[in-house]
Amino acid sequence: MRLFVLALFAVACKRVPPDPGFGADAPLDVVLVPGCPSRDDGTLSGCQWQRAIWAADLWEDGVTGAFITSGNAVYNRYIEAEAVKAGMVALGVPEDRIHLETQALHTDQNAGYALRMMDALGFETLGVASHGGHARGARAMLRGWGHGAVALQMDMERVGARMREGLPTVRTEPVPEDEWMPLKAREKLIARRTGRLLRRPNSVVVYSWKAMVGGFTKQHPPRPPTSEPTLDGARHRVDTRPWSTTVDARRRRER
Repeated sequence: MRLFVLALFAVACKRVPPDPGFGADAPLDVVLVPGCPSRDDGTLSGCQWQRAIWAADLWEDGVTGAFITSGNAVYNRYIEAEAVKAGMVALGVPEDRIHLETQALHTDQNAGYALRMMDALGFETLGVASHGGHARGARAMLRGWGHGAVALQMDMERVGARMREGLPTVRTEPVPEDEWMPLKAREKLIARRTGRLLRRPNSVVVYSWKAMVGGFTKQHPPRPPTSEPTLDGARHRVDTRPWSTTVDARRRRER
């Protein structure tokens, strides 16, 4: 994993946009906090608490005035963006400063879909708050797409100390069972509806391949299948119907 991140970073840096400067008098407009899976009972996992704690620390330090938490219900029925946001709110981050991105299934989608939300919300400067290699990898993708970003790598000593103090019990609600689909099955359906022969491979394979062929400097960031529904206050339904709508529209244009 570390070698893949370094390769991605090296390739992405072939086209380096300026990274935003920030400090006490110039906070970042927004910080992306990518999600990771909840526990199967809906309580926050250790990974989610670590990212929530780190984001709360950045809030307290004045690094940013807003956040985007990102992630669909990828590996179980709990929406990752909602879970990380719930943890951040429990730690004192104002709820109205946290925007939800609820469609991303992978890190490149976390980053790409966040760019679309930034435009909609009027933000310009961006940071990525996560575990070290994850934050650097997402930043490398953004730089490869021509967008400067700051990798806000987690201070594990600081986060660990906060976890040892004890944390509240935080649980989010699952999406309805008939609206959820395991990731592999969902990727197969997305592939079929978008005209691809095969489902998307494991992300390490995807990112390593793109790094080797310069994919992150030649391609545009991924676009979400629909406009982010949470911008209008609606909770995202975890299904694949938007993909069908996108493909049907494309086919109509091609006729």
